[in-house]
Amino acid sequence: SIQYLAAAMDNPLRAASNLYHAVKFTLSPEGFRTFLATNNSGLADARLHGLNIVDHSPTQLSAVTPGARKNLIDRIPFAGPGLLKINDAVYGRGIAYLKYQVYQSNVEMLTASKNQQGFGAFFSKVTGRKAGADLSDAEIKREVAEYTNNLLGGQNMEALGIGRNQQALEKMVILTPDYLRSTSGMVASLTDLGVKGALARRTLGLYFGLAAVATATVTTLFSDQMPNLFDPTSPKWLTMQVDREDGGTTNLNPFSRFVSLAKIPLKTIGVLAEEGKLDDALNAGYEQSQRFLRGRLASMPGIGAEVLSNKDYFGNPIVTEGGLKGQLQQVEHVASSALPIVAQSLREEGEVSLTTAVEFLGVSAYSTTPQEKMVTEALTAAALNAGVPEDLVLEAVRKGRNPLTATIDGVRVLSAVENRDAVEYAVSISGVEEDVVRRKG
Repeated sequence: SIQYLAAAMDNPLRAASNLYHAVKFTLSPEGFRTFLATNNSGLADARLHGLNIVDHSPTQLSAVTPGARKNLIDRIPFAGPGLLKINDAVYGRGIAYLKYQVYQSNVEMLTASKNQQGFGAFFSKVTGRKAGADLSDAEIKREVAEYTNNLLGGQNMEALGIGRNQQALEKMVILTPDYLRSTSGMVASLTDLGVKGALARRTLGLYFGLAAVATATVTTLFSDQMPNLFDPTSPKWLTMQVDREDGGTTNLNPFSRFVSLAKIPLKTIGVLAEEGKLDDALNAGYEQSQRFLRGRLASMPGIGAEVLSNKDYFGNPIVTEGGLKGQLQQVEHVASSALPIVAQSLREEGEVSLTTAVEFLGVSAYSTTPQEKMVTEALTAAALNAGVPEDLVLEAVRKGRNPLTATIDGVRVLSAVENRDAVEYAVSISGVEEDVVRRKG
């Protein structure tokens, strides 16, 4: 679904048609074989100029690009063959079709514009609508191929000089090294003055525009919360919120691929603008970059980092008890974190919910439970009762922080004793189990 969204941002006018055919070919191997036969020479030419389709289609495109290898997924005991079929259907057919359509439509548009002269050519290059008038057809194809690989994932490792040993090593440390490289490449292209830069600026502009519109629409229609469109210092920036019947909230972020990366510089600038202190701004940027990198770690290194820091991905303490209870908390965290994301969601939700459904489709999502909302409200009341200025309390809550830890000029408003008393007060009014409040407070 993330790749479908990215393809739609490249050409919104053709999004519905491209999605229809991508889904059609995902479900129909026969239909895709017909597509291959019709576009055999075009696919071979695209591969020649750097478009990576082989890694996304280990079986279907082997006739077009000799040397394609079968994916190692099929070697997984019992589940392997079934997973390989799903992988081939989604990536080998659906995403492969999208990549070729994005590549081909941009190549056709750019080569057709090469006769423009003067101001028209300059304007087109700035806007990205018809850049590339001063390039040869081969150069246009190479730049569009690189842009397409960045947009939809799947780098041409051979062209980048990255061997299989390095790829295997990267996969041991990074969750999806290929996709991370594509995302970083897309962002780096923003400063490029050529074809791929113009295409990247156009696409990411539409991407963030849609993120703002979707966040405002969904949150306004399905939640009592205010949509956060303009504050990148908040964890809810460009996050769609849907109220649940049990009083909790489902938080959806289909745009997290680029939003999470954009948060690093934007949060740094935002904190600097708000507080006027370079140290605080740099610390905020460092904290956000650490969170971004933690989210890209492979399972085992990620779990190890959490255990060592005693904080989960959201910053909550893992071990809150001493002795055997604490060790059991640690074991439980390691065991649950090793599960696939969808299985973790099912474990937390206890049923198939909106969160588990969208995570199955590849959308970043998490739930705020009624308990968590009650704890936040209790800590907010406790902070105000303890004398923390209201503006500091509201700011902390807006940014997802514990209001009891609010600071003025880098010094906490509440002393250790006052903080302990405030937590006791929050426990007494929350109606939530004591250890849950203490873990947050």
